[in-house]
Amino acid sequence: MAKTSKATEKQLTMGRSLNRKVNLCQFEVQDDRCAMKVGTDALLLGAWSRVEGAQRILDIGTGSGIVLLMAAQRADDGASLTGIDLDPDACAQAFENVAQSPFKADIHHADALQWIEASDESFDVMLCNPPFFRNKPLGPDSARNLARHDFALPIELLMKSAASKLTPNGILNLVWPADRLGDVMNNLESSGLAVEEMCEVISRPGLPPLRVLLELVLRQTTTNPPHRTQILIENAARKEGGPPLYSDPYRSLLAPYIPQFSAKSGA
Repeated sequence: MAKTSKATEKQLTMGRSLNRKVNLCQFEVQDDRCAMKVGTDALLLGAWSRVEGAQRILDIGTGSGIVLLMAAQRADDGASLTGIDLDPDACAQAFENVAQSPFKADIHHADALQWIEASDESFDVMLCNPPFFRNKPLGPDSARNLARHDFALPIELLMKSAASKLTPNGILNLVWPADRLGDVMNNLESSGLAVEEMCEVISRPGLPPLRVLLELVLRQTTTNPPHRTQILIENAARKEGGPPLYSDPYRSLLAPYIPQFSAKSGA
């Protein structure tokens, strides 16, 4: 397998203080005004989530709009896409990112739970990279606290709210910390949801899962146990000063979005 280029390493190394443009295959995203920068969680959610065939797609906590635009790239022609976020700066930047892309989507500045409750629409696909810190010390940046801590979007309320506006065969896609998977599982019955797909995300061989990608459906639509898979991000620990050695499945998943991973690039 070809080694990852320095350009790819820089592009996929996301961080709090990096104010940069993320260049993807069919669009660009700027996130310098967003409390949460584009990161691996968002890339995984956007690439893994099943959106084909959906007519109405909602991205909850859209931030820079990265997940929404990734969904738009694979969505059927004529699909309606909407992103909502409580941070006005993130909404403004998401609006600009969408406007500069080849895709169409609506961006709303709103409290997600209130907006969903008030909406007259139901959705075929909901996407969410939710804040998941709970009972952790807050930092000095209020916008970053909002993006990272779950006091405005607790998982139990998110699940109930989403379930109330899913179409009969609708899907709620989440990326979630593996060590808090119990919080999702314990709220399935009360929310009326069931896990259809579960993918454990492992950063390197020998390490426990760091994240889980979840596809949740209405409980009455399935009687099957969850279909479980795994994806490994890197094949081995990085050598000091060397690039990450991304696994073939990870590269394949992101190939439609990351230029250096695409077949056209010859990577």
